[in-house]
Amino acid sequence: MTPTVPSSRLLSLPAELTRHVASFLPLDDVLNLQESDNQLGALLDNTYWRDFTELTAYSDQDGTYLSVGTSSSSMCKSSCSMSIIPKLNRLRSIRFVRTAESPAADQLADALAQQNFTHLQQLLISIQAYEDDIPHKALCRFIQKVRRLVTSQPSIKHLEVKADFESCVSMSLLNSCQAMLNYNQKPSLQAHTRIIYPLFHSFVEDRSICGLSLFVHCLHPLDLSLQSAFQTALPCHMRSKLSVLRLDFGFDIQSIPFAQLCEVFSKISPYLAMTTNLKQLIVNLPNAHFDSQHSENNIWVELERCILSESASNRIAFVGPRLDQPHVSCVRCT
Repeated sequence: MTPTVPSSRLLSLPAELTRHVASFLPLDDVLNLQESDNQLGALLDNTYWRDFTELTAYSDQDGTYLSVGTSSSSMCKSSCSMSIIPKLNRLRSIRFVRTAESPAADQLADALAQQNFTHLQQLLISIQAYEDDIPHKALCRFIQKVRRLVTSQPSIKHLEVKADFESCVSMSLLNSCQAMLNYNQKPSLQAHTRIIYPLFHSFVEDRSICGLSLFVHCLHPLDLSLQSAFQTALPCHMRSKLSVLRLDFGFDIQSIPFAQLCEVFSKISPYLAMTTNLKQLIVNLPNAHFDSQHSENNIWVELERCILSESASNRIAFVGPRLDQPHVSCVRCT
């Protein structure tokens, strides 16, 4: 329903009071009010819309649902119209949930990618029931549009992708040359090749990452999780820039025997061959438990032998922190 408050009366009020009045109206009514008067429209652009810093966008077979809010959660509004998107130029966080294949999801991704969200810090993508996309070209088309969204917003520092209800992969840019990847994704070739790899590779494209931390939560099987985490974080052509690599693991590592752990780490050696500038490898196992026959020193000697080839050991410093204490490493980029 179109608001009955005359625009002339609103313009006669102080700007803050006009913003307060607008906060009681539905989003669609605020848009209608702005269209009724250009001066009032400019006023609301500079006051009312600047409050919204968070957007949650749901898309399914029935259409699109948008919810906007403030960082303090003092105000939350919703709309089904994508016309509000150009107004949201102060967004710091976007959560995009696609529950089913639909043209609305593609349109929403396009609408977001066309905007310049200069304050955007965080992008969360949730893609549900992607295995139901028949033919698969529908999913590929959608991912391509989301990749344009990722690359069109250089201010993003945190990307999180959920390819199903139980899994999650996220990456944070700590500064211009350091990144941290949290990996908790169950094995799925389709999820990796169609969703995870394309999105995260687009995220790090044109960035110079010389320090990388991998935190691997999903340990079943551990060797695939570790390899997938590394492949997710850096495409092949960027691995030669890496100088420091840190590997961390979750609590599930307690259940892995030492012999099996050595076998797992031996499988990452081929990936290190591509990191021609790697100077330091840090392996952190604060949650691991080994029997008394393995002293701490012997553990690290054996792990270094498994991970590093003879040629690699001449250029890479292997750092093994205490097993019961987290190790923090600072990477200085030159």
